[in-house]
Amino acid sequence: MGTKKTMDIEQHISTYDFGSNYDVRIQRILRDNRIFTIRELCQRSRRNLLGLRDFGNNSIDKIEALLRKYNLNLGMSCEELDEYAGIRLSKQEEAEAAIWELRRYEIAKDLCVFRNEPAYIAVEEADKLIKLLKG
Repeated sequence: MGTKKTMDIEQHISTYDFGSNYDVRIQRILRDNRIFTIRELCQRSRRNLLGLRDFGNNSIDKIEALLRKYNLNLGMSCEELDEYAGIRLSKQEEAEAAIWELRRYEIAKDLCVFRNEPAYIAVEEADKLIKLLKG
């Protein structure tokens, strides 16, 4: 078995081929749902992608096959993707990231408890809010 290749996760999705029968469809659905880079795609879970209109198991299987070639998968955390990309944080940045992660957890928990949101929706909403707060 050879070593797996790596990719620039900040690269636009359109630079990769998901297979001739699926490529145009996958590209369109991802673009319509504002998923532009490999990093953004890897941060989405299989379940989240299945929730997108016109996206089925076959399309997601094609995406996962491509990502596996590069030692990536769906549902990766920011930290995992940073490590993959070779981005190292300083101690202060790590502490700051931990604080933001704690805030994210607290927001998601509150959304689950007080708004009765399903956990995966609460986490997505918490991520959106944290992204806004970080600016």
